[in-house]
Amino acid sequence: MQTSYLKEYQKLTYTHEQNLDTIIHSFISEFDLSNTQKNQIYYLLDQLKSYSLITYIHSAYVAFRTYDLAITYLNKDDTYYTLNKNEFRDICVASILHDVGKMDIPLSILEKPGPLTSQEFSVIQMHTLKAKKYLESFPESVIDLVIHHHEKLDGSGYPNHLKGQQINLGTRILTIADITSALSQKRSYKNMLRPCEVAENLLRYAVQGKVDSIVCSDMIKILLDYETINYDNQEKLEIIS
Repeated sequence: MQTSYLKEYQKLTYTHEQNLDTIIHSFISEFDLSNTQKNQIYYLLDQLKSYSLITYIHSAYVAFRTYDLAITYLNKDDTYYTLNKNEFRDICVASILHDVGKMDIPLSILEKPGPLTSQEFSVIQMHTLKAKKYLESFPESVIDLVIHHHEKLDGSGYPNHLKGQQINLGTRILTIADITSALSQKRSYKNMLRPCEVAENLLRYAVQGKVDSIVCSDMIKILLDYETINYDNQEKLEIIS
């Protein structure tokens, strides 16, 4: 049976940092990476954990969600919605490192206990490009995924306002895993949403053309493992699939 790092993670609480570290190490060791790359990942995660535990935990959550979502496309018999082994590895590596650029964002903004101003949000947006300097030992495919994980299909994302087919499948997967994780986690300024509420938000983004409807549908199917969505939402899911 395939490992679900997300389910292992959800057994923990924020106080079980050491156990979370163990799961992360198991996650990283699964992939065909050089010792240099593995050591760089561990180093960056240690730095991120020291700087912002909230961001470290979020990164783990995104990585485990990405894994569960991306593996559904591994060697799939499809002309577009398929990932080979290397692409699957790259998206999983990018997912655990997707927010390393936030180490260059002031904590007063990064962990602000309330909504951000437009100026503060502009500062936060810089984290995608700031990540590049931390990723020099990784292939361009990983760097590209990290830089563009906030792009949206309608061009409303950042940093490059990519649209449609300019956004590859890996980025679409990582974007939805990131959104799902952000909605699912508790913050000082918001409560965590239940899976059905997260699904409602994902459906809305898909209908608005911001995220990939097929990937969105598959993410919601994973959410169904945790809570049954009502019949009306199931109908919406069928409409956008």
